[in-house]
Amino acid sequence: MGVVFSNLLQDEALSVFLSLNPAEGADYQSAKRVLLRRFNCDKNGFKSLFLSVRPQDDEDFGTFINRAKRYFDRWVELSEVTTLEGLSYLICSEIAVQACDEDFVAYVKDPSPSDMVSLKAVASAYIDARPNKSF
Repeated sequence: MGVVFSNLLQDEALSVFLSLNPAEGADYQSAKRVLLRRFNCDKNGFKSLFLSVRPQDDEDFGTFINRAKRYFDRWVELSEVTTLEGLSYLICSEIAVQACDEDFVAYVKDPSPSDMVSLKAVASAYIDARPNKSF
């Protein structure tokens, strides 16, 4: 599989692929994951694209909004969100990350909470341990 896949790649993508260990290179899903992450096409890359999307100079509104929606849809899909509650958590946790102190954010993101209840529990532990520090 690796040889066939490598024939489809060029330039930096080929260099990244060739730097994989043989097991990763032979596994399509592993190789794909590494390449997508390298070219910022993972959930964090699409989140960044969505949150920073702006109309291009020669772009009409329809094209702009379709591009923004494509970034949003890929962010949600790659975050494996399947429910309205999951979508709510994804967006609200991102707003919290952008609004809060980076030490707080690093602490809260470390255990990777997956819902609002666990996020609040981790945040409460941080605040309880640092009563004089703002989040």
